Amino acid sequence: MNGNYIDITPYEALERMRQLTDVGVTFSFSFESLNKTQASSKGLVVVSRAILRQGLRDDQSNLSQQLVGYKDLDQDEAPRFFHIPLLMTFNEHKIKP
Repeated sequence: MNGNYIDITPYEALERMRQLTDVGVTFSFSFESLNKTQASSKGLVVVSRAILRQGLRDDQSNLSQQLVGYKDLDQDEAPRFFHIPLLMTFNEHKIKP
């Protein structure tokens, strides 16, 4: 480990998220929000307890390969998505840029 960074890419973190979801273990993460439709951002989003959910198929969105579906277990909201390249932390560790 180098400082607060772990030697992991956003896609490796996603694989770990999938593994934890498969065994029913929640995880935390943060990401920079991005609404490409409105060309806007609400800044950093922090999710304390999450699991992944089914994402979008290729025929549903041209962003299906980079949008990841998740459920925030602390919020009673509709399921959300984040852009994998904008992942900032996974379980309190910063993602290596």
